[in-house]
Amino acid sequence: MIKDPRADRVVTDIQLDGCVIDNCTLSYHQADGSRSAVRNVKISNSQFVGCQLGPARVEDVEITNCRANDLVIAWGAIFSRVKLTGNIFPLKINTVVEFSASVQTQNLYDRSREEFYQSVDWALDLSEARLMSFDSAGIPGRLFRLDPETQGIVKRSKLDSGWEGRIPLCNPWLPWIYNMLSTSDEDVILAVPLAKPKAQRDKYLAGLQELKSLGFVGGTNA
Repeated sequence: MIKDPRADRVVTDIQLDGCVIDNCTLSYHQADGSRSAVRNVKISNSQFVGCQLGPARVEDVEITNCRANDLVIAWGAIFSRVKLTGNIFPLKINTVVEFSASVQTQNLYDRSREEFYQSVDWALDLSEARLMSFDSAGIPGRLFRLDPETQGIVKRSKLDSGWEGRIPLCNPWLPWIYNMLSTSDEDVILAVPLAKPKAQRDKYLAGLQELKSLGFVGGTNA
């Protein structure tokens, strides 16, 4: 039940194992664009219940075999050297800090996010994660570490004028591609939901392989 209404909390140098993080909120958006900080934290074999993550700065964090009671949404958070390993809750990373935030406030966070990622060596390592689902915006694809067999990147530059006619309508990754095109992002990460039942993960794996064979998917340097 820990709340962080002033976005001034610093969480650092802790390890949690076998815990329940219950209805905690970290980093409410602020008019001045400030962010709470999370550094050097390891969380394993734990559960998140009703938690909210706002525009925090998250650095040097490892999350291993953690679940949640619902989709975990990161509202405008920024990441550096964050590694996800094992079975991981469904995760969505937004650039929006809060739908009620003013345009001026959102612009402050957008600028600080863009500046942050200019100096980051890598942001997120998904290569050993078995995700329930994953969707992200605002993080350049070059800053991800991925498993080349089950994850990949579609770049906007790969989508020529006739791309829609080349991808079958039944490909499950089309919503990710269309969503990327609705943003200013230059690429989108596709990560097979390995933690889902076999029929579902096989569908997404086949769709990823199809996109690879058509030349739309590559690794971080494609």
